[in-house]
Amino acid sequence: MSTVMGLTAELLEELDLRPGHRVLDVGTGAGVTAAVACQVCGDRGWTIPPTSWG
Repeated sequence: MSTVMGLTAELLEELDLRPGHRVLDVGTGAGVTAAVACQVCGDRGWTIPPTSWG
């Protein structure tokens, strides 16, 4: 496991996410953290792509 993936896994464990929790992920990478959080918490949320920020 790469260092980045290890840190991501540790972060997600510390958050202790549960189904139904709300998460705001201000992404700066490949979206792995957001994808895992979505899998754990449920996918009833939405994303705003960077192209619509400006």
